[in-house]
Amino acid sequence: MLQNNAFNPVGDAYHTEFWNALRQHRSVNTEQRLGQAPGTGAHALPAAQADKYLEELKKENFFRTFGTVMPMYQNDSPVKTVETEAVAEWVAENQPYPEDSDVLNTTVFGMHKLASIAKLHTDLLDDRGFDFQEWMMKNFARRFGKAEVNAFINGTGTGQPVGILNTYGGAEVGVTTASGTVTFDEVMALFHSLESKFRENAVWVMNDTTALALRKLKDADGNYLWSPSAEKLLGKEVIISNAMPDIGSGTKPIAFGDFSYYWIMERVPFSVGVLREKYAISQLYGYIGYEFLDGKLIRPEAVKVMQMAAAE
Repeated sequence: MLQNNAFNPVGDAYHTEFWNALRQHRSVNTEQRLGQAPGTGAHALPAAQADKYLEELKKENFFRTFGTVMPMYQNDSPVKTVETEAVAEWVAENQPYPEDSDVLNTTVFGMHKLASIAKLHTDLLDDRGFDFQEWMMKNFARRFGKAEVNAFINGTGTGQPVGILNTYGGAEVGVTTASGTVTFDEVMALFHSLESKFRENAVWVMNDTTALALRKLKDADGNYLWSPSAEKLLGKEVIISNAMPDIGSGTKPIAFGDFSYYWIMERVPFSVGVLREKYAISQLYGYIGYEFLDGKLIRPEAVKVMQMAAAE
């Protein structure tokens, strides 16, 4: 996340005004409308807290660690990206520069709004011992992180990002199982279905139930195929995300690949606005959090998924 820009302002004056305004349940008073998310009345976190918020967000959403975040705060029109296989070549002096023959793959990123309302009792906010900043960042990071990771995995692309499990624009199917269960041979086949250039930084993604099913697999002598003492699977890190589906008819319970090719296009970073009257009768203060972003896998072949056989 950018530190010195119009959305995460740097400076003690903005920091003090931002948190005082939220505590006092009023609008942030900034002459230059610093940090204001267009059309929302919300303001971005001060730069120092933006870093802390991102760290909390990463705990809920592994894409924020393994994916590629692209801040595009100055442009609200669709953004096109291009990915090629072109490589550099050695060229003799006075010889023409080589031109590649790649077909350019263009990905268009839009902008989707994610929002949530958090409520806090006035008595708690007025308590000097209550860490309002900590509550604000952790509360919204949990909500937004869970919503983001679910979209980046299962998103349809309509009003939300395109998830890696989506049939169109998602990851390629590396292996289709022969039955409704998973064998270790099929896990190894999924591993090798990914090109070696993508395996270097690849990780596994599955939910807890699937991980347990794989850990229970044994050979003919009763030995576990995935060693109980090993955290990694076939030498690669395993990310547990319960946004992934269970093993079942027609599901895609395991993904393996280089998630740096999943791009998160941030159009407006996380911003907070005050709801002055909505919950006053209940002695509650309301805060609405917004962000505008999109996410897509720019190289579908960089992540492979296991497709379970459909029930007959």
